[in-house]
Amino acid sequence: DESVEGRLLWATASVNQDLSRDPSSSALVNQIRTKLFERYDSLRAAFLKIDVDRSGYLSQDEFMFCMANLGLDLSDEDFEVVQAAYPHKEAAGDRDKGIGYLEFVNLMTDELQYEPGSGEDEASGRYFGQTTHGTSFPPPRELTSTSTHQRLSYPEVRPSTVAVSTPALSRLRHNFNRQVFGTFNNMKEAFKAADKDRSGFVEPHELVALLQDELGIQASDHEILDMLDAFDANRDGKLAYSEFSSLMFRHFPVRRAAYVRSFSAQTLEYIKTNVVGKVAIIELHRPKALNALCDGLMQEVNAAAKAFDKDDSVSAIILTGSDKAFAAGADIKEMATREFIDVYNQSQFASWGDITKVHKPVIAAVNGFALGGGCELAMMCDFIIAGDKAKFGQPEIKLGTIPGAGGTQRLVRAIGKSKAMHLVLTGDMIDAHQAERDGLVAKVVPADKLMEEAIAIANKIAGYSQPITRMAKEAVNASFEMSLQEGLKYEGRLFYSTFATHDQKEGMDAFVNKRVPTFANK
Repeated sequence: DESVEGRLLWATASVNQDLSRDPSSSALVNQIRTKLFERYDSLRAAFLKIDVDRSGYLSQDEFMFCMANLGLDLSDEDFEVVQAAYPHKEAAGDRDKGIGYLEFVNLMTDELQYEPGSGEDEASGRYFGQTTHGTSFPPPRELTSTSTHQRLSYPEVRPSTVAVSTPALSRLRHNFNRQVFGTFNNMKEAFKAADKDRSGFVEPHELVALLQDELGIQASDHEILDMLDAFDANRDGKLAYSEFSSLMFRHFPVRRAAYVRSFSAQTLEYIKTNVVGKVAIIELHRPKALNALCDGLMQEVNAAAKAFDKDDSVSAIILTGSDKAFAAGADIKEMATREFIDVYNQSQFASWGDITKVHKPVIAAVNGFALGGGCELAMMCDFIIAGDKAKFGQPEIKLGTIPGAGGTQRLVRAIGKSKAMHLVLTGDMIDAHQAERDGLVAKVVPADKLMEEAIAIANKIAGYSQPITRMAKEAVNASFEMSLQEGLKYEGRLFYSTFATHDQKEGMDAFVNKRVPTFANK
C-alpha cells in the first residue's frame, strides 16, 4: 500500500519491537543514542539537522557525516547494522531511500510516542497534515503518492532526563545576546522590529531577517529555524513575545557569567566586567561623566550582578569605579527635565536597589568621589573598602531635592541619626578616614592598593562555604528589618539549619583534628 496512510501504518506496525533482540545493533544504537542526546535536545532537532537535503529520509552519507561530527567513526557495515535494526521500512518502495523519521525515532527510543489502535484519523492528524497547534514547522515537505498529497510533520520526541542545547544553538544564543542590545534598547523594541506585519508573532522569515540582516549574525537559515523551533512552545511555527523573550532568558538556562563577560566586551556601554579567580569585578565606566548613574548604567550593573550571582564559579563580587570617582552621583542631566508624574509613575530609582537582592557577598571598592547616588550605591553593597582619597556625601540638598535611593535611610543605619542628618542637611563631604571612624567604611587602604586589597578580601570570603556565607549575610541584613527578639529567633533558625549542611560537619571536624577544611558548598 503506497498511500500516505499505508506508509504510516506500515511504519508503526512494529512500534513495540524489542531492539535488544539483536545485541550487535543494540550496542551500536545505544552508543549513537547517547551521543545524539549529548548534542541535541530532541530527536526532532537531530533528524532535521542530519537530513540536509530535506528529503524526509537519512541517506547513508548524511547519517555517516553526522556520526563523524558526533565523534563516532562508523563503517559502511555499521550503517547497514543500524538500518537493519528496524526491519520494517516506512513503505515497501522506500527501502533504498534511507532511514525515515519514524524509524529513526524507534531506533533512538525503543518506542514511538504513538498508541497503536487509536485510529487512522488520529494518527494522521498527529503525523501528517495539520497538527493540533496549527501547521507544523519547519516548512513541511510534500510526499507524493498515487492517492493523495499530504504534508509531513515530525512529532517532537525529547529525552526524558536530558535537556541540552546544541553547540550551534549555544553560539547563536550568545551572539544574539550580544547583538540585540547593541542595536535595540530593550526586548520589546527588538520584537517590534522583527514583527514586520504587526501580527503579534515573529514568523520564521521575520526571525531570519532580524538575525541575519538587522543584527548581522553569521548563521544559516537552517540554524536559525532550528533555534525558532527550540523556543516555539506552542508548536505553531512562530514566536509570541514571551517565546521570543525566552530565546535568551528562560528556555536555555546557561552560565550567565559567560554571557555577561562576552557581552560586556563588545556592547556594554556603561560598565566593564572581569573575573579574577572566584571573584567577579563590575567596574562603572562613564569616565567623561565621573561615572554618573544613569538608568542604562544601573540596568547593566543589576544585570551583571544577577548573572554573577547565578554563576557557581563566582563566590564574591566587587563593585568599583575609577580612580577619580566611584560615582559622582545620579545623572542630573537625565533627571533635570522630568516632572512629578514621570518620576512617580516610573518609581524613580526603585530598580536601583536590585543589587541588594544578590545572595553572594558584594563589596564596594571606592576611590575618589562617592556622592549622592554614588554613596547610596556603595551603601547598597555589603561593606565598603575605601582608598585613602575617597570622599563620601549626600549633596542633594544643594540641588533642591533630597536623597532618593536610600540616602536618608541606609546612612542613618550606618553612622547614626546625628551624623547622617548633618551630611544630608549641609551637603558636606567626609573623607575616607572619617567615614571609617563613623562606621560607613569597613577599611581604608592606600588608593593605589585598593583593588589589590579588595580582591584579597573577596578571595578570603570566597574560600569559605558559599551556603554558609549566604546565611551569614542573610542574618546580618535581617537585623535592619526586625526587632532584637525577632532577629535573635531568625538568627537561631539559620544557625540550626547550618547543622544540616556538609560544610558545617567538615568545618568542625577540621577544627577538632587541626587541619584545613575543604568546603564543598553543600
